[in-house]
Amino acid sequence: MPDLGPRSARLLLVSLLLAGRALAQSHPSPGLPMVINTWGGPFTAATDAAYQALVRPGASALDAVEIGCATCEANQCDGSVGFGGSPDERCETTLDAMIMDGVTMKSGSVAGLRRVKNAIGVARHVLEYTSHTMLAGDLATDFAVENGFPAENLTTEASAARCAEWRRSNCQSNYRQNVTPDPKSSCGPYTPVELDSGAAGYFDLIAPNSAQASHDTISMMALDASGVMAAGTSTNGASFKVPGRVGDGPITGSGSYVDGDVGACGATGDGDIMMRFLPCYQAVESMRRGMSPQEAARDAVVRMVRKYPAVASGIVVVNNKGEHGGAGSGWTFTYAFRGGKMNATEVVTVPPVCEERRLITKIDLLLVPYSVLGYWVKYVDQSNLNNAYVAGLKEDLGFYGNELVQLQTLFTLGSVLGQIPFLFIMTYVPIQYLIPICDIMWGIFTLLQYRVNSYAELAAYRFMVGWFEAAFFPAMHYVFGSWYRGHEIARRGGIFYTGLAAGTLTAGLIQAGASRSLEGVHGLEGWRWMYIICAITLIPHFRTTPTSAPPNFSSFNNITTFFKLS
Repeated sequence: MPDLGPRSARLLLVSLLLAGRALAQSHPSPGLPMVINTWGGPFTAATDAAYQALVRPGASALDAVEIGCATCEANQCDGSVGFGGSPDERCETTLDAMIMDGVTMKSGSVAGLRRVKNAIGVARHVLEYTSHTMLAGDLATDFAVENGFPAENLTTEASAARCAEWRRSNCQSNYRQNVTPDPKSSCGPYTPVELDSGAAGYFDLIAPNSAQASHDTISMMALDASGVMAAGTSTNGASFKVPGRVGDGPITGSGSYVDGDVGACGATGDGDIMMRFLPCYQAVESMRRGMSPQEAARDAVVRMVRKYPAVASGIVVVNNKGEHGGAGSGWTFTYAFRGGKMNATEVVTVPPVCEERRLITKIDLLLVPYSVLGYWVKYVDQSNLNNAYVAGLKEDLGFYGNELVQLQTLFTLGSVLGQIPFLFIMTYVPIQYLIPICDIMWGIFTLLQYRVNSYAELAAYRFMVGWFEAAFFPAMHYVFGSWYRGHEIARRGGIFYTGLAAGTLTAGLIQAGASRSLEGVHGLEGWRWMYIICAITLIPHFRTTPTSAPPNFSSFNNITTFFKLS
């Protein structure tokens, strides 16, 4: 869970939330220098190697990215990076890699690299020793050999055995479509079926076939101690791909992207889909427009999910201060990071956005009805005095001057004065205790109004009702700002304020019903029953506490705690 820092900073956050602004829940900077990359598990060895390189005197962010990705290539991280993994239909492993400098924004990449293991090293040579951005295929291999990289066989016994098993299974699954024989039951050779682009159903025929779940890629970003940034990507692509296929890894703006003035992004997933959206370029530009890293990551993923709901994707984004966030779809995505304030690499788990949406719906069902009902009850109480005044309170208590105006003023005075201490108290007392306690006290003083026999007694109760009501409105805004991102707050806040309209519509009806049906019951006037009814309505609406994690805010990284306790 993020740390708000000093209590004064927490109070400032409350003020910002009351003004309708909220910070997205990005992770704070772990200190510079910093390394961050897609995936945990075996990929953390690359994180550590890059960080150790970055803290050496004279090392650059580019050095760290190259060393980190090269470590993953040598370790064959998860079988999805480096030699001996993800064979194509011909059982050959080819490599894609890209590296980018955040100062010049120059990038170098290789695509479909054959027979050379150190793909990220070759990509850096493209960056430093050519004016080009990408080299591909056999001629990229020739370039690598000319620059001193040894030509080696990238196939291993394990990858050859895996490919043989795939062929024995009739080449299932694969990436062929609109061919004959049926690629769902045959290895080919294939002949294309003629398509009519004007025919109904054409777009269904060319819809992507994401045959494999494994599209893991290491995308790494580094910030040196002065904030200079670099990014890079390395992968052996999709398993059993059509020979010659190039994924998003070597595509600048898709596999990774960096602009040192703003931040950087790394991506992993179904590259054939992701490169159509340039998600990393999109994320960095979103940060330039003011989004936090978390917001930018989610926005990039949502753009893809809108068109391809089943896309497997993972995005990790970091700004030039080291603040970071991630988003994914189709799987549970992880990313690893290490910074100057840390002793070891940490891994962040990111739920897919579809689960996040279900999670937000669950939060909505818990928080929004609570807030609306609470506002409705409190506005009914605010209207009670006027309704009670014309329903007999004036005569029963002998009001013949400005007593009504004075009582309304005292209520408002209590509400205003109560705001000041409660803004401080909210930074000390967890919301799940603060709101119910204030509501109980509000209910007690609301109930006591049924028994008043003098102006002075009613004046004291109205002041106390206003005092204990004061915390509800800033507290609810605080809760909304804690559980929702900035762009999600406005709609929930608008629904919250429908409680006011509901109170306006129903307060008079409730008073009329009480006066008509309860007048004289147990010797009490109808207007007295109105205060009893209003106090009783407290019972069903304070049982659901808005949050369970002090200090009064949480994030999607520990939100499960709330559901376990609620």
